[in-house]
Amino acid sequence: WLVAPVLLAVLLFAFSQEISQLPLQRQLLPKAGATVERLRIGNELGAMAGNLLEAVIFPAMAQFSSALVLLLPLGLSSLQSAPPLDTTAEARSNHTPELVPFSRRCALQGVLFGSLFAVLPLWLREVCGASYFDFGLLLAGYCLGRSLNGLIPSWGNVLNYAAMAALLVLAEALGDSRVVAVFLPLGALAAASDVALVASMQPLGDAALRWEILLRSGGVGGLIGSLGMGLLSQLLGISVVMPLQVGLFLVLAWPLGRCAWTPP
Repeated sequence: WLVAPVLLAVLLFAFSQEISQLPLQRQLLPKAGATVERLRIGNELGAMAGNLLEAVIFPAMAQFSSALVLLLPLGLSSLQSAPPLDTTAEARSNHTPELVPFSRRCALQGVLFGSLFAVLPLWLREVCGASYFDFGLLLAGYCLGRSLNGLIPSWGNVLNYAAMAALLVLAEALGDSRVVAVFLPLGALAAASDVALVASMQPLGDAALRWEILLRSGGVGGLIGSLGMGLLSQLLGISVVMPLQVGLFLVLAWPLGRCAWTPP
């Protein structure tokens, strides 16, 4: 009886997060010194702080209450800074809902990361013997790496995916809580791949819209990847899925990485 309410709550949270992302970015971008890159880095650093908080606070009910407290000031600030509503016919015609195109390449990348993070908690617990705190640190390291992606060399995007596969091989070789350190460079490489995909979609619109395409299309791919890898975990066992995940990165490195630099 707990499964349905939890799934409904997660669905509502994810839906609200998606529909608020684009208006929030466009509200902040006119401010002095604000860029999409800075907003993205701020988002990653905020996610890192949240994951550290998640690792420290236990059990789950305490985490949810703290998350609710953090959501309240964000909602209030959004209401206070909302522009006045213009009800004229011309204003209504100029503010028609904007359709967000679907990108198959972004969805394909979503399959990669959705499948990885679907099985990662169970793999850490069953294979590495890691604790809940270790998983929170892993997510925090991943987010920190994403915020530092500008410090890594500008490789070709194919090499980014191949390097991520190599890091997963290293994580398997370590086989314990030391895998937390592996996800710092993996986060940086993942963010570099996101930037390449967004840059390749320049004809589709402004930067905020292109990041929204990545988020939404990647979310669809993430759903497919998480369900697919979850099913394989049930059929083949958790110790088998990580080698499969490495193979998935290698198989998709060339078609996804090669196309990331050309217009869709």
